[in-house]
Amino acid sequence: MRRSPGAERRLWFLLFVLSALLMLAIAGAACGDDDDDDDSSSSIDDDTGDDDITDDDDDDDTDDDDTSDDDTADDDTGDDDTAEAPFFPVGGPFADADENAGEWVWLPVPGNICRDGSATGIAVRLQENANKLMIFMQGGGACFDAGTCAGNPKKFGEPEFTSAKSGELTKGVFADGGAAAAETSALSGWHNVFVPYCTGDVHSGNATDVEIKGASGKQQFVGLINIRNIADLLGEYFDGVQTVFLIGQSAGGFGTNLGFLEFAQAFPGNDVNVFNDSAPLPADNDVLSPVLQFGLRSLWNVVPPPGCDDCGTKFDGLENIQKYNATEYPNSTFGLYSYLEDETIRDFFQVGDPITGEAYAAGLEDLRDNLLEPTGRWSTFFIEGTGHAPSTSDTYFEIEEGGTSLQEWVEELATASDPPASVAP
Repeated sequence: MRRSPGAERRLWFLLFVLSALLMLAIAGAACGDDDDDDDSSSSIDDDTGDDDITDDDDDDDTDDDDTSDDDTADDDTGDDDTAEAPFFPVGGPFADADENAGEWVWLPVPGNICRDGSATGIAVRLQENANKLMIFMQGGGACFDAGTCAGNPKKFGEPEFTSAKSGELTKGVFADGGAAAAETSALSGWHNVFVPYCTGDVHSGNATDVEIKGASGKQQFVGLINIRNIADLLGEYFDGVQTVFLIGQSAGGFGTNLGFLEFAQAFPGNDVNVFNDSAPLPADNDVLSPVLQFGLRSLWNVVPPPGCDDCGTKFDGLENIQKYNATEYPNSTFGLYSYLEDETIRDFFQVGDPITGEAYAAGLEDLRDNLLEPTGRWSTFFIEGTGHAPSTSDTYFEIEEGGTSLQEWVEELATASDPPASVAP
């Protein structure tokens, strides 16, 4: 009898986890009992070292309350964009974007590569009168076996950028009222940076030359390295902006968890606000399985922040990164949008039996009530349905719940000094 693709995927993944556990057991026996104490910081941390993401600067990033209070006094993202002196990055790698304000321009980022090893970069659209910066992290699946890797983009260069210019870069949060857009997003009047996704690791990996059975070539899971390079570049050339708003869609939403720390450290004078479109990390292990957490963290070498003691175990605790970020940066605001029965993420999270819509919704509500909202820095926007990630579609302008539209909620979140009220059916 032929197995279904889902069954094949789950079987391969379980075999990978078992083999990884066996290697850990062998390593533990070889190293002796003295190494046991190191388990809580994860044996895969060594590839990147604690210096990659440190919290030494966290207190400095949040001490300068004056910079955030003045900048975010008006929560409106529309007419206030020119209320203060515009900031425009001049010269250097942004020279072409300078000369073509209002248009999308492709900018290679030195050292950034896709999972096939090809060079990549960012897309930039500058606005002459803007003093705010929106950074958007693209989504697009994940790569962890032959099937998922085949359906996940492995490169993003100028040809892919050219295609995106007439597609997703005209819709949702990017819509500027042009010929392809019936609506206008206030965020399109900001400086916009589009971070493509081509590493297969939800922008969070730090592993090179990884071999996956059935996938062609060696995989470069270097999403976090790419994000770090981009954050350094933007921090250097946009250090005069009034506001920084980070958006992540689907895989990009997962990437905002570690990516936020990179951008927060790159912009110490700003309180970086975050919109996570459809990528929650539930605390319920029946929804976000410890097996999945262990497998992907091992395969992609996902290393939680060294200071996050609650998210440093191999099998569990990734959800606590959301709490850690809000605690370490208490002047930033964070927002999570999700359909209550999101079918795409339920499929991604599935390791054993299918996750029902009811179970997923319960996991979201538990995450909201017991982990996010108690921080005082998170807001959520949940609606009924099985859809997924509307931030670059026309649906973005159509969603409304309880008299609040998604567009209004996002644009308030973008500059708010306190998170907007949560929305739910």
